[in-house]
Amino acid sequence: MSEVRTPREEAASPVDDAVLPTLDARGVGRPTSNRRPYAHHMPKNWFMRTAVFRWYAVREFSAVVVGLFTIHLIGGLIAINVSPEAWETWLRIQRHPVTLVLTAFVAIMTIVAAVTWYAVTPKIVRVKTGRKFLDQRWIIGAHYVIAALVIVALIWWMGGAR
Repeated sequence: MSEVRTPREEAASPVDDAVLPTLDARGVGRPTSNRRPYAHHMPKNWFMRTAVFRWYAVREFSAVVVGLFTIHLIGGLIAINVSPEAWETWLRIQRHPVTLVLTAFVAIMTIVAAVTWYAVTPKIVRVKTGRKFLDQRWIIGAHYVIAALVIVALIWWMGGAR
């Protein structure tokens, strides 16, 4: 007599044999394993332990701040596209003291993001010259030179500092 197999049983691989399904009366559920993995519990302030972790947290937070400010600037682009009144409203918001303070904070966080990411870059980008690798000071310096060139090009493109 042949045994009737469900599609799930037919599709099961040898790896699936180690998984023990936990199903309710309807046959719905999640597969469970007979192993018990170690779950390491981290405190919420784990990044405050060392200076390296603190700078990591600052670098990641700066990326969030710069991203939110980018969304804010996209709102300005949308306002300029909607109508002159919407653009004037957005400009009025830019002149508010709270917005000016937040813009200064974003400028500081942008500098923090650039400096910390430039410092990390030599650990990611390894340039081999002959048998040795290029010194990290050259890689960091190249990033600062490129950033300066981009800033100068943008100032020139926007009509220069008036």
